[in-house]
Amino acid sequence: MAGKKELAMGAVSMPPTKSGLQTLRYRLLYPDWSGPRPVTFFMLENLLEARADSSFPTGSRGADEDVNIYLAHLLSEHVLTPIPTPVRGGGEPLLLPPEKSETTRGEGAEHYRRNGDHRLVCLGLYGRGDLRRRRHPPWGWTEKDVRLRDLADGRNCYIAAARLLQGNRASRSALVPILTKLARFFDGYVHVLEVLARRRLGLGAQLSGRELKQLEIDSQPPGTESARDGSPCMDELLDLLSAYQRQPTSAGKQELEELALKLGLDPRRILPPSFT
Repeated sequence: MAGKKELAMGAVSMPPTKSGLQTLRYRLLYPDWSGPRPVTFFMLENLLEARADSSFPTGSRGADEDVNIYLAHLLSEHVLTPIPTPVRGGGEPLLLPPEKSETTRGEGAEHYRRNGDHRLVCLGLYGRGDLRRRRHPPWGWTEKDVRLRDLADGRNCYIAAARLLQGNRASRSALVPILTKLARFFDGYVHVLEVLARRRLGLGAQLSGRELKQLEIDSQPPGTESARDGSPCMDELLDLLSAYQRQPTSAGKQELEELALKLGLDPRRILPPSFT
């Protein structure tokens, strides 16, 4: 909880934005008498939980509570504002940097920092390098190639931003240690945001039609007929399972178990461990 105290004291601050982060507030779902909280506290709380559940917990490779504060602000800004203007797609941030004659040292650092932030958030939350280019990899590339390129781009953007800010007396020079850590452990912080997305925010991967059909086949015990040939069919079972996961009730569980047995399936294999 040290991260929350630092946030309240303002020990680490983000560059000023026009997103209104200080005015947007939220309430917890359970009874709460302390009043609404800034959305950044929600992000920080879930980020700390995700770090504890990840393979890269806070402080495991040196003190990085300041990075937690930075990431909480970054996540809050991401959900409240459109894509920042300096963000570019693919490898453009490094291949087409701002013209030195038209850019100050601080503006150049801001260009690289924003692009590094964008890749970190997009890789962690959405499994893609940016939200500007097409989803499919270029001709001759694989998904793995694109991901490795995006990881390298994000890391190098942070390195460039930190180097430009070193020796700068502007207030943003306080970001140098944070950007240096983000560059050094970029893959680790991407992993943390992946855990945050899946275990805390519910941003799970989407199944294609082929993957869903294979899931139906794999869920049947050997020797049973195709679920689509039986009655009731697997579609109804999947609908019931989806409804039960959204709102678990004893009646819904019983109906789901009865339908699973009619299809020759073990109800314990259908329900996720947390719902059994």
